[in-house]
Amino acid sequence: MLKRLMARLAGEAPAQALIDAGHRAESAGQLADACRLYRQAVAAAPRFARAHLNLGAALEASGDAAGAERAYAAVLEFDPANPYASYNLGNLAAARGDAAAAERLVRRALESKPEFPEAYVALANALEQGARREQALDALRAALAQRPQYIGAWFNCALLLRQLQRPDEAEDALRRVLELDRQHLDAYRELGALLRGSGRVEEALHCYRSAPAAVSAAPTIESASLLTALYADSVADSELFSRHRAFAERLAKQHAPHRPTHAGAAQPQRRLRIGYVSDDFCLHPAAAHLLPVLARHDRSAFEVHCYMTGPNDDHVTAEARELADRWHDAAPLDDAMLADAVRDARIDVLVDLIGHAGRTRLGAFARRPAPVQV
Repeated sequence: MLKRLMARLAGEAPAQALIDAGHRAESAGQLADACRLYRQAVAAAPRFARAHLNLGAALEASGDAAGAERAYAAVLEFDPANPYASYNLGNLAAARGDAAAAERLVRRALESKPEFPEAYVALANALEQGARREQALDALRAALAQRPQYIGAWFNCALLLRQLQRPDEAEDALRRVLELDRQHLDAYRELGALLRGSGRVEEALHCYRSAPAAVSAAPTIESASLLTALYADSVADSELFSRHRAFAERLAKQHAPHRPTHAGAAQPQRRLRIGYVSDDFCLHPAAAHLLPVLARHDRSAFEVHCYMTGPNDDHVTAEARELADRWHDAAPLDDAMLADAVRDARIDVLVDLIGHAGRTRLGAFARRPAPVQV
């Protein structure tokens, strides 16, 4: 047995050197080189879990989810109890929407390694995907019991608590995030939205103003502040107008179009392509107002495109999808990619149904992807 152990360790030494070289390549942004080095490490020591795990992580970072899955699964063939392989496979399952497989794999990881706060967060994600929010909250609390300063777990707790209509607890969790990380942009955005939604408008404005300069100047925070100021008696109409105009001018300068917008040449017989951008094509008042509009469009004159930028998918989403001539799942797209998608579809009239509310897409509109924008 000792000889076998020594032989295995001797085989792992050159593999570890290759892994270290792979880490250096990754740090330099050379993912292809890193994958090549990790594959060499796997060849040098086929039963060295670390080689397979690093290969899987690099493949995942490269966008090769299938290759990453094969690398992680290879570990379980010779080390069925390896918690990191099960954890990584669980995250991949969650990413493709398989909540049941994600839960099973992450629970398997926790059986092998009970002190694993990242796995509890992954378990919470899987449970939330399955609409088991209370159990997801329990999993996050288990993660925090193991790592009380786990910022991501606190933030996820806050989001879940808001969904569970427990605003006081959500506020406490968000303030805890900000105690741990004063630069946490998303926590400022969520806390401000929670305060605004509770009618505490001045407190919401103070939340945005008290953020560090780098955070308060971020477009998403400035946008949220502008939305909140609409409800504030302390902000004069003239100030509102000037702030909105200044924001629009800065956004336009930051996101000048890098591709020309199609000219929309006059063709009287051609249907106009109209695009609606919203994160609320779901059970939401905005969708309730829009669905009759979609249903009554003159299809001989208009081709209707809907760009869904939110994550929700329910019976209202299905109805909107049926009413659209073209449905675009735009949630994974950033603003630049969304603008490119609109440009490629040669949309004539682009309608923003979000504005400063929700997951704002003003950055896409600032790139002027359509000749007419509303």
